[in-house]
Order: sequence, then structure tokens, then C-alpha cells
Amino acid sequence: MEINAFGTSFDGLMNAQHWSHVAIAAHLSPREQSVCQQLFQGKTRQQIAMDLRISPRTVRQHLETIHGKLGVTNRVGLVLRIIQIRDGLDRHERLAGSDEVHRNGRQVPQRIDTEAATGRTGK
Repeated sequence: MEINAFGTSFDGLMNAQHWSHVAIAAHLSPREQSVCQQLFQGKTRQQIAMDLRISPRTVRQHLETIHGKLGVTNRVGLVLRIIQIRDGLDRHERLAGSDEVHRNGRQVPQRIDTEAATGRTGK
């Protein structure tokens, strides 16, 4: 088990069925799903690039695309959103209609306030 910037690995939080659900719900490509899975294993962008045999810049581009699809701005938000999707919270919020933004006719989840969610401030 590798340790990530959060001080732990989130790999145990997700199984194959969870990843399949997240990929479908978030419209992730197979490569984007692989990048997310590697991120959950605590790997850095450089480690992900080596494992997937792509450049670190390509990993960064995948992460930017994933952030856009999930409506988050950083890795903490990404982890939180994926866990919300896993637990069905994302679907519930969209059904309630209070947490969606329309872009080009697509429903996009509202951005997560990672400071409020983690109790950390940017100061």
C-alpha cells in the first residue's frame, strides 16, 4: 500500500463494482477511470504516468478533464466526489435539483467546497 499526500491510501474504499458505477455516472473513459484508480492508490502524477506508460502531462490533462466532469478543482474534491457517487449521494443531489449546473445541455455537479468538507483552510 502506498501513502499519498493525504497520509493514507484510499484504495480500500473502492471495489470493481464501485469503480464501474463511478465511471458510468461520471462519464469517465477507461483511461480516466485508470487514472482515478491510481490516484486512489496514493500514487503521484509521475507514478501514474510510469504505470500507465503515458507522460505526466497526459496524466495532468486527464485529471483536468476528470475535475471538469466531476465539478471539482483539486484532488481532495475528486476523492470526495467519487465517494459521494459511490454512496449514491451525487444522484440524490441531482434529483433534488439543488446541486446542478447546466452546461451545454449537460447536468454537471456543483463544485465541492473542499475547505468546508475537510475543515482545512487555505491559509
